[in-house]
Amino acid sequence: MSKARVQKIKGIDYVYIESSHRVVGRRYPDHTRVYIGKMTSEGFFPNAKFYALSAEEKKATGLTWESSAEAKNKRPRGRPFASSIGIRKFRGTDLLLSTIATTIGLDDDLAKVFGDRAPQIASIAYYLMANPEAPLYRFSSWNRLHYHPYREDIPSPRSSELFGSITEDEIQRFLRLRVTRVAGNSGWLAVDTTSISSYSQALSLVAKRHNKDHERLDQVNLLLVFDQDTDVPVFYRNLRGNITDVTTVENTLHDLRGLGIDGASLVLDRGFYSDDNVKTLLKKRYPFTIGTKTSLSFVRQAIRQTRTRMLSLDSYDVGRKVFHAIVPIAYAVPVRGRGPNSKTAYLHLYCSKEREADESAALMKKLRDMRTQLESGILTSPRKTLDMYFTITLDSNGALASFSENTQAISDAMDRCGFFALLTSEKHLDSMEVLTIYRLKDRVEKAYNNFKDRLQLRRTRCGNDENFSGKVFVQFVALILLSRLRDKMAETSLYESFSFRKLMDEVDVIEYFEYPGQQGHWGEITAKQGTILRAFHVDLPLEAWPKTIQKEIIKEQKAKKKFGLKV
Repeated sequence: MSKARVQKIKGIDYVYIESSHRVVGRRYPDHTRVYIGKMTSEGFFPNAKFYALSAEEKKATGLTWESSAEAKNKRPRGRPFASSIGIRKFRGTDLLLSTIATTIGLDDDLAKVFGDRAPQIASIAYYLMANPEAPLYRFSSWNRLHYHPYREDIPSPRSSELFGSITEDEIQRFLRLRVTRVAGNSGWLAVDTTSISSYSQALSLVAKRHNKDHERLDQVNLLLVFDQDTDVPVFYRNLRGNITDVTTVENTLHDLRGLGIDGASLVLDRGFYSDDNVKTLLKKRYPFTIGTKTSLSFVRQAIRQTRTRMLSLDSYDVGRKVFHAIVPIAYAVPVRGRGPNSKTAYLHLYCSKEREADESAALMKKLRDMRTQLESGILTSPRKTLDMYFTITLDSNGALASFSENTQAISDAMDRCGFFALLTSEKHLDSMEVLTIYRLKDRVEKAYNNFKDRLQLRRTRCGNDENFSGKVFVQFVALILLSRLRDKMAETSLYESFSFRKLMDEVDVIEYFEYPGQQGHWGEITAKQGTILRAFHVDLPLEAWPKTIQKEIIKEQKAKKKFGLKV
């Protein structure tokens, strides 16, 4: 391995090492360059490729460097050291999000895995939260007006380099660290998928399939796992665009085990239901709660068997306004050793009369529209859907000859209106507990909306796999912050006064001033801004707070001193 050399590219000194190797059939050897970092006035700053070298290869470069642990230098929350230049910028977003990142250990986890790239990742995550509709090339403009962890500009080419440098090993190490921090008490993990539309055909994961956003673009699928106790995402995985939900369950179990989550309880929507998936979960003894379609034969049979006794006073829950019943369902699951080759899951049936009225009206409208299509001969509904409710006869040329209503199928569909079903492995849970667990899964749906609308992931323009993978990871980091922020807003009743966007806009305009050779100071903080910062336990010098909050802080400090508590 040769010594390191320097090449200036667009004013930046990049450090590289060069190796040569023989190519069969050629007279001269071929040379390969590997760029391992940058050289600045402060010394050599290695990148991920440098850290991937062996100890001997690092020594052979002749370079000196600081490890990521030694290089980690936390910025103080209050007043930084005196600046060499005069600066006036907005610092509210940085103050709020840095506090959240420290509280949940996110900044430590990023530093442990990514070293000197951690501030860049955090800065882009902050930018995505503060500017949900702005493209990344606008970061330079935002940087001129705002503080952020990296403290320097990240132009578009550099952000692409950052995304491309994030490896799968680093992502897995980061997720493993997050799992150890946020694992809740109940162990229930909500799992769901969504589609990300892509303008690029170059991504290996891009494929055509039914787009959940109803866009005419190829797509990549994204699987997300949320901890239902802490309301924080713990895992994600990029999937090929034509992968269906039902095929992802077993691989997701392997992934969770790889991160140290063994025996987790899964909450899955009905898109994940299949007979094989239920048998796999039962065989491997994973607790689960999964939605099922009422059109499945065993669910239809259960509704017919329990309908009369279910629609009674004793089976009605006043709070949820639903009737409910439980039906045991046996599955053939081969087991080793003694015992029957079957396991039991529990089908929880629910019926809402309010839902019944809405679904009956929707079904009638759907049937009327299909009959109109058949009468006009212009068919826009899928043939499979038409065959469910009508008997259709075609002539020798394949044209519609006649049709008639399938009265039995329509009657069965009407009988199922208002019903929904959940299947669980847990015998000890009653119907209301199962419903509560399943409805917490709505947080995943909200998280996907946040991912797409507030973190710029509805459509992607990434042209290669490495950049796409890295960008999704940075957006996942932003989602962790966003989830914690929203959870804290709900916990402290801030939603009564602020929407998420209004809260971010309110704190964004808090200013900070720095003067050459002097300590900086905060601009005026209003009572509204102070209320928000106090809710998140932001650490500020006493004099920076509004007068009303200063009095509260002094009063609290006196009370703590009185009882011998640490101030």
